[in-house]
Amino acid sequence: FPVTIGGFGQAAEDFFLLGMRQYAQKDFRPALQSFRSSEESAPFNHRITAAMVMQAKSLYALRNYSESAAACDTVLQRFPATTYREDLLFTKGMCLYNLTDYSGTMDLMLQTFAIAQDRLNREHSLRVMESVASDYLPLELVERLVSDTLRPEVKNILTVVLAERYVQTGRKEEAKHIVTGK
Repeated sequence: FPVTIGGFGQAAEDFFLLGMRQYAQKDFRPALQSFRSSEESAPFNHRITAAMVMQAKSLYALRNYSESAAACDTVLQRFPATTYREDLLFTKGMCLYNLTDYSGTMDLMLQTFAIAQDRLNREHSLRVMESVASDYLPLELVERLVSDTLRPEVKNILTVVLAERYVQTGRKEEAKHIVTGK
């Protein structure tokens, strides 16, 4: 399929749109192939970054978390200034969550939250951070995150989680102090 001037390739467009329809219908394996075909239809085309992002999302939906995380890394390395950065960081963070790398998950969710323009990415990354800090991270790491975090929304959530964890371990005075500052 030839590419026209300016990087527009009809084949890339057609494969991409087909992949989006398949993805919307939760037909992830054919969607993955369509996104790969979109990417491969020309050396460089107008859909290449979006097709690569959707490949990562399709791999995630297929529960191929290691491959999805690697696909996210590939896009971030190849296109470091991509406007899809927050989506890629969030997707990779969710891959790490499913691979039980909770420290890596927290790091990527902090990065996602810091740059997120999309309200849902901000909300979802905050919820994931709360869950990970509450259920999976060592208490010492949660303490360090509370002291090192500058963003008020994140600090507030982590402070509540830390107080709850203190109460669960019988450290009620420390819980009171962390919440009230007294």
